[in-house]
Amino acid sequence: MDENKRIDAEEINENEEENQESQNPTQANENEAEESENQESQNTSQEQQEQSANEEEDQNRNDETTTNIPVISTVSVEQPKEIKTSNGGKFMLLMWKNWRLQRRKRVQTVMEILVPILLTLLLVLIGSTITMESHDSKVFEPFDVSSFPASLATVILYSPDTKDTSAVMDIFRITKTLNVTASDDIVNDYRKQENEVFFAVVFPSNFATKDEDISLSIRFPSELKFTQDTKEDSWKTYSNYPLDAKQGPRNHEENTGATPNYFKEQFIQAQSMLTVSLIAAKKNIPIDIDFHKMMEGISGDTGIPVVKMQRFPYPPWKESPILEQLKTSLSLMIMLGFIYSCINIVKMITNEKENQLKEAMKIMGLSNWLHWTAWFVKSLIFLLISCIIIVILFKINIFVRADPSVMLLFLSFYASSIVMFCFAVSVFFSRADTAAAVAGLLWFISFMPYLMLQDQNDRLSLAEKMAAALAHNSAMGYGFETMLKYEAVDEGIAWTNMHLPPTPDENLTLLHVIVMLLVDSLLYFLIAMYFEAIFPGEYGLARPFYFPFTSSYWFGQPRNTGTANHELSNATQDEFFEKPPDNLKAGVEIRNLRKVYKSNVAVENLSLDMYQNQITVLLGHNGAGKTTTICMLTGMIPSTSGTAVINGYDIRTQTKRVRDSLGLCPQHDILFDELTVADHIYFYSRLKGMRKKDITNEIDRYVSMLEFQDKKNAKSKTLSGGMKRKLSVAIAFCGNSKVVMLDEPTSGMDPSARRSLWKLIQTQKNGRTILLTTHFMDEADLLGDRIAIMSRGVLKCCGSSFFLKKKFGAGYHLILDKSENCDVEKVTDLLRNHIPEIEVHSNVGSELTYLLDEDEAPKFEEMLKDLEEHQEELGVNGYGISMPTLEEIFLKVGSDQVNNSESQEVTVHISYTGERRKGFKLTRNQFRAMFMKKFLSSIRSWIILLIQILLPIIFLLQILIANYMSGRQQLALPELKLNLDNFASPKTIVQVDDESPYSNTFLDIVGRESEIEKTKDITDTALRLREENNKEFKFHYVVGAYFEKKDKQSIINVYFNNDPYHSPGIASSLAWETVYKVLLNCSHCSLKFANHPLPYSTKTMMNQLMLNSFGSQLAFQVGYGLAFSVPIFILFVIRERTSKSKHLQLVSGVEVWIFWITTFLYDFLIYLFIVVLFVTLLSCFQTEGLSKPADLGRLVAIMLCFGVAVLPLLYCFGFCFEVPSTGYTKMVIISFFTGAMAVLLAQMYGALGFKTISDVFHYVLMISPFFALSEGILHMSMLYDKNRACSEWAKHGVDIDVMAFCKDSGDDYFRLERPGIGYNVLVLLLLGSILLLALFLYDYQIVKDVGMSSGPVEVPDEDSDVYEEKRKVRNATEDLIKANTLVMKDVTKYYKKKLAVNGLCLAAKGYECFGLLGVNGAGKTTTFRMLTGDLKMSHGDAWINGKSIRSDLKNVRKHVGYCPQFDALLDNLTARETLKMYALIRGVPEKECRELVDGLARDFDFSRHLDKKVKQLSGGNKRKLSTAVSSIGDPSVIYLDEPTTGMDPATRRFLWDALCKLRDNGKLIILTSHSMEECEALCTRLAIMVNGNFKCIGSGQHLKNKFAKGYTLTIKVKKPPESDGLERGDTQPIEDFVGDKFPMATLRERHQELLTYYIADTTDIPVSRMFGILEEAKHNDALNIEDYSLGQSSLEQVFLTFAKYQE
Repeated sequence: MDENKRIDAEEINENEEENQESQNPTQANENEAEESENQESQNTSQEQQEQSANEEEDQNRNDETTTNIPVISTVSVEQPKEIKTSNGGKFMLLMWKNWRLQRRKRVQTVMEILVPILLTLLLVLIGSTITMESHDSKVFEPFDVSSFPASLATVILYSPDTKDTSAVMDIFRITKTLNVTASDDIVNDYRKQENEVFFAVVFPSNFATKDEDISLSIRFPSELKFTQDTKEDSWKTYSNYPLDAKQGPRNHEENTGATPNYFKEQFIQAQSMLTVSLIAAKKNIPIDIDFHKMMEGISGDTGIPVVKMQRFPYPPWKESPILEQLKTSLSLMIMLGFIYSCINIVKMITNEKENQLKEAMKIMGLSNWLHWTAWFVKSLIFLLISCIIIVILFKINIFVRADPSVMLLFLSFYASSIVMFCFAVSVFFSRADTAAAVAGLLWFISFMPYLMLQDQNDRLSLAEKMAAALAHNSAMGYGFETMLKYEAVDEGIAWTNMHLPPTPDENLTLLHVIVMLLVDSLLYFLIAMYFEAIFPGEYGLARPFYFPFTSSYWFGQPRNTGTANHELSNATQDEFFEKPPDNLKAGVEIRNLRKVYKSNVAVENLSLDMYQNQITVLLGHNGAGKTTTICMLTGMIPSTSGTAVINGYDIRTQTKRVRDSLGLCPQHDILFDELTVADHIYFYSRLKGMRKKDITNEIDRYVSMLEFQDKKNAKSKTLSGGMKRKLSVAIAFCGNSKVVMLDEPTSGMDPSARRSLWKLIQTQKNGRTILLTTHFMDEADLLGDRIAIMSRGVLKCCGSSFFLKKKFGAGYHLILDKSENCDVEKVTDLLRNHIPEIEVHSNVGSELTYLLDEDEAPKFEEMLKDLEEHQEELGVNGYGISMPTLEEIFLKVGSDQVNNSESQEVTVHISYTGERRKGFKLTRNQFRAMFMKKFLSSIRSWIILLIQILLPIIFLLQILIANYMSGRQQLALPELKLNLDNFASPKTIVQVDDESPYSNTFLDIVGRESEIEKTKDITDTALRLREENNKEFKFHYVVGAYFEKKDKQSIINVYFNNDPYHSPGIASSLAWETVYKVLLNCSHCSLKFANHPLPYSTKTMMNQLMLNSFGSQLAFQVGYGLAFSVPIFILFVIRERTSKSKHLQLVSGVEVWIFWITTFLYDFLIYLFIVVLFVTLLSCFQTEGLSKPADLGRLVAIMLCFGVAVLPLLYCFGFCFEVPSTGYTKMVIISFFTGAMAVLLAQMYGALGFKTISDVFHYVLMISPFFALSEGILHMSMLYDKNRACSEWAKHGVDIDVMAFCKDSGDDYFRLERPGIGYNVLVLLLLGSILLLALFLYDYQIVKDVGMSSGPVEVPDEDSDVYEEKRKVRNATEDLIKANTLVMKDVTKYYKKKLAVNGLCLAAKGYECFGLLGVNGAGKTTTFRMLTGDLKMSHGDAWINGKSIRSDLKNVRKHVGYCPQFDALLDNLTARETLKMYALIRGVPEKECRELVDGLARDFDFSRHLDKKVKQLSGGNKRKLSTAVSSIGDPSVIYLDEPTTGMDPATRRFLWDALCKLRDNGKLIILTSHSMEECEALCTRLAIMVNGNFKCIGSGQHLKNKFAKGYTLTIKVKKPPESDGLERGDTQPIEDFVGDKFPMATLRERHQELLTYYIADTTDIPVSRMFGILEEAKHNDALNIEDYSLGQSSLEQVFLTFAKYQE
């Protein structure tokens, strides 16, 4: 099997036995947790201040002074017996972690719980404001059904055309008004005269009047003629009961029955006439115009009875209109209520993946299934809290009769499906903002099947409904609908009926829904697990798509033989690889490890052993393969070939075992923002298997070593960058990790902080195998027991520092500190007097270096003596001698040879010599740059763009398709037999006061179809039965009868229960069949009727999309779609601002108005495309009211106005958020509740009669563009429908002028009064204009800070140089300000009451490089932000080329280049595009940009990466790109904030050369750096900042002379030959030697074998003689000197002197 597809057998078989612990890890840290609880409230309120303060505290106070020398030795830590945390323990640990994270996000947590509760509460409050309408018992009046049918339609059709059928139909001809016509094709003839056809009668094909059993089908048009209910507008012959159960009787005001009203529609009258005509035909009585005479002939001696009909009485009932409203709104509210929880769950899970926290936890021992289980339980718990409260609220006045436990069961399964749905969505994405956007889309899509099929519910099969319920939100909708139906039938859902449908015609039960929710959960879970396995993301081992069908998945893989099959390559056994001592045990064995990305070989056949108790340092240039190697070793990415064995486990097949003993500190911090320092150590220690009883000591130990005593309970997000790195290193070590990998752990730290971390790392060696990567050679030299150097993926050499120096060293280095008037040629000539072949090795900044051959050592002392004598005249400030350094070795072996040859000449392309654009041409350039930025960013984020476009279109399609489907009614309703066989277990109540043939015959007929209950009072019995069991009566007591005789006249009073649709027709059929049989005296005869409606008319079919509700549905769906789609615009706005890219663009010269106008125009174009798609779809569907150009024009107008308002609104809200996904999520919620949801509530209140509340919504929420849009579309639709209705009435002669309904109709849609949309349009345009203006005012900084004029604080005992600089600047004239490139006068910054920068004064000119030094938090970056206009000064001012930053920032920025501390780059642009964008901004003509870009790429050494996206660049290459950006456009001042962070030494020196050329071209460079070597090489002057103040200022040499005059002697002692990493070299002999030979030397530092001495006085012994003494000592085996360095005290000594004063 391909190595890329190797599967971790340990993860596959995660059920193997582990040591079990029963204790709860959440109790292990009780004391710390309690302290954290107490501290938390204080921390939360002060986070911003604390973060700023921590920036100032990120340092180690250097107490290693001459009087107190700490001895750093390896702490022998007793390694406890290996104990693993059980799966149960890890689960509880994850729950503890998730709970802490959730609890500390208080607002989010409260929102997650309260949003669904508040929406539910809103429904409950609406319900409570609506008074339950109480009704007294209702006894309906009987009505006579023997009348003749009448209608405006005049044609009656019948078929077939025979003599007998014609005779029967003659009865309808006697009125002379009806045209009774025979037809061979009734449907076709009906189509020809749809408006004239009354009804049709279909006889059996072989009908004869002599037949004993007759069945007639009466066919009225499908449309009801006399109904006012638009939802009940057909005969509904496909259903017996309404699916929407109702409280009380249906249409209780209507005495003759509810819809379909068989009496008013003349169906019953047709039945009666046909029965009479059939009897007459049987008795051969001619149809006579004298109807009464004919009836006497028919009745004979029996006498024709009076047939009356009457509705069953109804006992007192209460009716609430809220239930009808809730049918559509309740499930919608629940769906909307949980959307916030859904998006947040997806966002949090994806965020862990995006920040690689999940993979880090897996690397340190977390099983994948435990990760998902903990998330499931935690999320479910919070959802269940909401569910429980929702059930309680529902019980108040909505689900009064429901069993709360059943409701909770249903909601619990729904909550489970929500969590699984979130899991399924999250696995497809690695970016939280993308995942959140897609989750919102899919959340709504999952509700679409229910919405689209809602109007077809009565025609859907059970299978179709359950298929729709595969979407969990649709299942939820069906569930609530079912419970509402039970509530409406006065029963309520319960355990006893959850498996039963609420109505006989319903086929879906709540149990079906619960089962489907369970199926949904399992389906989502399988999707999540499968796709996570085959698409694990950037990190993780991908399984093949067929992995579930492999035996290895189910039974695991055999143990691998480790490295036995992988021999060491010959390359690793040559002279450049030191043979390790035999007594060392390898903790990591790498054999032929290889990684290929497409055609790029990242790591090539790497073979290397790393040993216990040792630190192995892996060095290499940026992109050499170091991080890729670590990722393969930890299982984050699979190897292409080869393997490695870590602690005896193979990384290919035993990844889980490997990770059990791993500790990792990657390049980025693996920290949870909301967890404290103690929390992190507790969590990772417990995860790695540490016993709970040991963790308290572990926390205290690491807190002490980190010097975090006062930060123990501080959240990690409040820590400074340096503190976070320290904590990440502690996490790697804690929990007794056997193998620890540290990837550039000290990157970005200041020197004192680095030293503090070195101590921590040194103390942790015992029992561990440590792999460390770094770009600091002194760090590698000091810490590394063995050092391996990689170049372009190949291991070049490996051995101890001493071995490498001996193997690759080229002699001694003579390093001279030049003054400005130094003549290099004269210096070289003097040295050649002693060593003729000597050449300049390097000349960078103020540093001049010569390489001295070791064979010439006897001549060195004399040569140096000569140099000392002529030092002053040669312009040499001082010099130093050192043996070969590790940096030299690296530059020789490990640099990127392709791009870093020593002979390469740096040609700086910064000073663009062509003509730069000005005026209109510059504006055009900047517009082009901004559009290019937006276009490329959106295209590269094409998934987000596609989602943004499709979201509203999908919502529109949904409503269009749903509207089409609901309007596309069946062309022909089915035939319905009018008998009791349609009902399950029917019962019939009969009261017989007159026992007669009629009563006996009726009992005989009914007795065959139902159970008969005789009573003495049918009214009382019906009332009693319904009161006792309303549901039983509703669904089983269909008809009844009361037989009596008055004045010798038999009366048949047929009762019907009008809960079923067709009970009137059935009751009438039974009555007339009884009459038929009695009058014919034929007990075995039968007369049956069927209702078989004619097809829908052509008009109905043409108007199938013309539903009254379409306008409101369109308004809401468009509102919902845009509420999800439009907030996506905020993602880029937030990302651009928080990454500081926006600030960098403004600093580079982009006009504020150009920035915002191009942003607005580009976003508006995307939005316009959405609008065009809207209009196109509506045109295709030809929707009534939105099909004509005028109709669509109005819609386009209000949608465009919406775009004008909503985009500036989003831009303004972009300032309120720091995380793009959080901003998007919260804007979606705001859009929902101030948009379509608010319109829905306003409509509900208006419909329920609360006009005042509705008006409040209208006027207050109109400031929300989403509300204005949704309401505007709704009003347009309402006005169109009103105009259409009034027009139709006018055509029929109705005087619409006197109708209140038509009073506000008319074609002026843009009127200001409702229902016009003029007010909405006006508000939208005003809102957009005001918000755009607000953006300009804010970014132009026209609105100044108020109350921030506090001045600087006087500093006691101020340094004389600093004082003199202040005096000069404060007394500066205007000419002096103009003469200097940069002048800072009393620049001060307060954060509330905290003073961050205090009265800085500086004057600097071109050709200078001014260094701004200080520990993290000293105020350097704050100073830069003020100088670039990102922060406003609290006091003071600064001038660049005579222009004030305070008053003329726009012009100042034309002269400034800026490289911020953190790369302000857009991830989706390539390096080439980034440079081109800034070149265009600076006014470079587009045709000349390519040459400039290529030149900058060569100058800054990233030509190979020029066409890579920024996010694909290494940290070092990003810094190069940022520095290149700062140099574009020939700026007078270039601010460089730590430009070389993360660069390897070769790249760093290359950049130094470029910056020197830049400085020598006349630029003023303001530089901050943590590399003192860099500052000495580049800076002509520098200042050290402490607590926001300049503590010293001057040239490097001046500061060294003033604060650290003298020399530094560094001696490194050899390690013992057979050292296992723990034994230290004996330094006592060398200490005695130095004490004897150099009595004036003072020991400053001792790190392991490295001793640092300070020699203040060299008058007794000159440096040349010191060298001679040291050179003699080097050859003395007893002293065991590995190497030494003797030189002037470095700038680092000065820095450390002041660093300890940082508060």
